[in-house]
Amino acid sequence: MNDIDQLIGQAGIRGSFDVRCLYRGGFALPHEQSPAGVMPFHLLMKGELKVRTQPGQELVMQPGDLLLLPGGEPHTIWRDGEPLADTESADGVLPTRSDGGEEVEFLCGEFHYQGPLRPLLLDALPSPLCIPLLTSESRQALTLVLALIQQELAREQQGSGAVLTALSQVLLAMGLRAHASDPHGALGLIGALQDARIGRSLQAMLATPAHPWSVDELATLAAMSRATYFRHFRQRLGCSVWEFMVRVRMVRAGELLRQPDHLPIGEVAQRVGYQSEAAFAKAFKQLTGLAPGKFRQQGLAASTPQG
Repeated sequence: MNDIDQLIGQAGIRGSFDVRCLYRGGFALPHEQSPAGVMPFHLLMKGELKVRTQPGQELVMQPGDLLLLPGGEPHTIWRDGEPLADTESADGVLPTRSDGGEEVEFLCGEFHYQGPLRPLLLDALPSPLCIPLLTSESRQALTLVLALIQQELAREQQGSGAVLTALSQVLLAMGLRAHASDPHGALGLIGALQDARIGRSLQAMLATPAHPWSVDELATLAAMSRATYFRHFRQRLGCSVWEFMVRVRMVRAGELLRQPDHLPIGEVAQRVGYQSEAAFAKAFKQLTGLAPGKFRQQGLAASTPQG
């Protein structure tokens, strides 16, 4: 399993397209702060869009661009021009918002994850992150994915909704792969994992969180002095080595607590590097606001079918 596979698997993210937008005039579509556990995304199929995430911060989207907002921050999607009256329709595979034109076409959706533990994957990404899918090394495969999305939207066949949901997952994985291979330098944890200096130490921590890692051991893996490793680590990830290690261990603990085999909490603690169940419970609650047992109960309740 490679780094991106591991991060996506840990995140337990599920995606969906929510609305299709078709415009020929000007418009401004505001989006409020998303709740915890939600990462909005937008996929531009045709035309050009502008996105404003805060006063003075704007970006321009081109066809084939995927915009991720891991922070869920408020943002406005807009286009210059004379605004025309638009309507909303529930017909078709997706609800559609349109002013009667097709000069601009984009899809809005959300990726969901189970809180309160924010996945390492989202910590790995800047927000907002605009990924130009059609200029990446994987452009041929991504062109095919975009064509499949268009095909499902046009055909309106039985099962099209399920196919689109599956394609949103494909889009995320391929988008992250495109970001990781960006020759201008991927950001966050994904970029740090590609770093020739600290990448090996990060991979080691992710692979074996139960190991009693020391800074000296990690610095040796990175072929750096202790002081240089500390400094370079914070520059790349914006946190200390120990803050990151605790996050890795608690995210892994969250995975184990959600599993149906109901491992004793003491065993969960040992599997993530804690010999003391009390010390583990304290660290877990500091990060999540919940005791491990309560976290497990909430996770089981969320996964139990209702009705």
